[in-house]
Parts: sequence; structure tokens; C-alpha cells
Amino acid sequence: MKINRDLQSSILKILSNVYPNNFHREEWLPLLSVAGDKDTLVANLLYLEEHKLLTSGITRCVNDYMINLGQLRITNRGLDFLLNDGGVNAILGADTD
Repeated sequence: MKINRDLQSSILKILSNVYPNNFHREEWLPLLSVAGDKDTLVANLLYLEEHKLLTSGITRCVNDYMINLGQLRITNRGLDFLLNDGGVNAILGADTD
């Protein structure tokens, strides 16, 4: 199985360190190194995107994938997941009576 929780954690942490700026090739190479291969990295990026934790920038082609690194970014849900505090909605919804 290509789904890897440690890799997913690394992906989200790297993207959170870049946020709100664009992701660049210099950050891509260490991510690819951690993943071991492109297919594993793509599988985990797509998985995290399906859970709305990031926007992958991946376009599926006939035999491969294209990745627009300028679109690869962590979402507010991804940041809230890392912060593990329930997010802004939990803070705004807190009862202050």
C-alpha cells in the first residue's frame, strides 16, 4: 500500500512551513526524497486532497500525472488538523456566557 501516515505528516508540515507562499521546486525535491518515488508521493497527495487537507495541483493524464507546484498548498482544514485545536470554527462557536 502506498498510503503512508508519516509521509502525509511530512507533506502537511512542509506545506504549512511554506504557507501562504507558493510551493517551489526546491521544496518538491525533499518531498520526493522522503516519499521514495513519484507514485507514492502522488498517491498520498491525492489522498490528502480527497480529505480536503490540501490542494494537490495534480492533473491526471493518460499514462502519468502533471503536477502544478504553484497550485500545491495546504488548506485551512490542513492547518487546523496540524494545530489540533478544532480550528477557527471551534473558537468562534465557543460559548462565552
